[in-house]
Amino acid sequence: MLLQLDNAASDNKNCYVFMFLSLLIALGVFITIEVGFLIVGHTHEYIDGTYGRMSSNLKSKDIYSLLEMMDTYRTIEEK
Repeated sequence: MLLQLDNAASDNKNCYVFMFLSLLIALGVFITIEVGFLIVGHTHEYIDGTYGRMSSNLKSKDIYSLLEMMDTYRTIEEK
C-alpha cells in the first residue's frame, strides 16, 4: 500500500499513525506500507487547486441541478 501524507507534523507524523500502520501489517491487512510525504510549500495535487476554486465559486451562487454544477465546474476549468 502507498500512503501519501501531508507535511503537517501534528496531523500525521506522530507515533500513533505509525503504530496504527504497524498494526495493519501485523494483522496481515497489508504486507508492506510505503509512506510518502509531499514537498513542503507545494500544493497537494491538481485536484486540491480545483476544489479550492470550485468552493470559492459556489459561495457566491446557488446550484439547483447537476447540470448547473457541471457548468460551474467547466467555467472554473477554463480559467
